Amino acid sequence: MSQQKWQQRYAHAELPQPACWLVNEYQQWLPSTGSGLDVACGLGGNAITLAKAGLSVDAIDYADNAVAKLNRYANTHGLSLDAQSVDLESSEFTVERHYNVIVVSYYLHRPLLARLA
Repeated sequence: MSQQKWQQRYAHAELPQPACWLVNEYQQWLPSTGSGLDVACGLGGNAITLAKAGLSVDAIDYADNAVAKLNRYANTHGLSLDAQSVDLESSEFTVERHYNVIVVSYYLHRPLLARLA
């Protein structure tokens, strides 16, 4: 999908709920400190959940309007969350930090998996 289509998708959307599996199945195992990464975060439902659990969170997505909304929300609510606009399918994209938790929900780009490991 082109960046323009993602921009349109998030133009009037509200911040979403986190993935139900994160809340229902895994939230009890999240560490209360450390770092997290939400890949293809969209409007950041998962990133917000990780930050509210106490993690310092990086969130990345292709749609810069979604990233801007997520950063505004994080700043307003005092969350340790930094969202960046990134082309995840670019061969130049690399993950340069180590994270305690990495969340990827509703997105699959197989070449990215090795970079996340």
